[in-house]
Amino acid sequence: MNPLPERTAVAEATALVVLAGGRGSRLDGELKPALEYRGMPLLTSVIAAVWRIADRRLPTVVVGDPGRLQPLTGKLPGAAEIRWTREEPAFGGPVAGLQAALELIQEPWLLLLAADLPEPAAGLQALFQAVPGPDGGLLVDVAGREQQLFGRYRVAPLRDAVQRAGSGTGAHPGKGPSLRSVIASLELARIPAPEQATADIDDWADAARWGIAKGTP
Repeated sequence: MNPLPERTAVAEATALVVLAGGRGSRLDGELKPALEYRGMPLLTSVIAAVWRIADRRLPTVVVGDPGRLQPLTGKLPGAAEIRWTREEPAFGGPVAGLQAALELIQEPWLLLLAADLPEPAAGLQALFQAVPGPDGGLLVDVAGREQQLFGRYRVAPLRDAVQRAGSGTGAHPGKGPSLRSVIASLELARIPAPEQATADIDDWADAARWGIAKGTP
C-alpha cells in the first residue's frame, strides 16, 4: 500500500472528535460505544484506528457521558490524554455535541466521527488521502449518502456555521438543527467511501451483521 501523502501534516494539524452521546434507543438502551467488536469496545476501536492511520495520537475529544464512557478506553495507550465533554442538554444531538467539542479544540482541522463504526480504517485512509475542499471533505457511501459524521473539516468555518445555527435544542433534546443543514454552507469535497467503511450500528440487526450479539460485552 502506498504511504499516506502528507501524513505528518495531517496528524499534526487535526484534532479528533468522536460523538458518543446517543441513547441507543434502537438497541434497547444499550450503551452502543461499549459493544465489543473483535474483543474491543467500539469507542476504543474507533480511536485506535484513527491514531494508527494518522501514525500519531491525535488530540482527541469524546462527547458523551464520561462516567460511562471513560472506563471503555482505560486500556488504550494514551487514554489519559483524551478529553471528555458532554452535549448540552444531554442527548441533544450531533450539533449540540459538536458545539461542546469545539470549545476544546485549538487545531485548525477537525476529524469528526461517530462512535459506532466497526471498520473505519479504509474510510480514514480515503479521507486523509483525498484533496479536501476549501472547508474540508466528507465521505459518500456506495448508495450516494453523505456521511456528515465521517468527515474532516476546517475548524474556523465549521465553528462559524455551528454558531450561526446555535444548538437549537432548548428543552427538547434531539430537536435542534441537523448537522446536514449546519454544514450546508461549507465548501466540502465529496469523497467516495470504500464499501462498508462507513457502516455503523443502529440496531441489533446491524450488530448481528458484524457478529455482535446481545449481551456483549
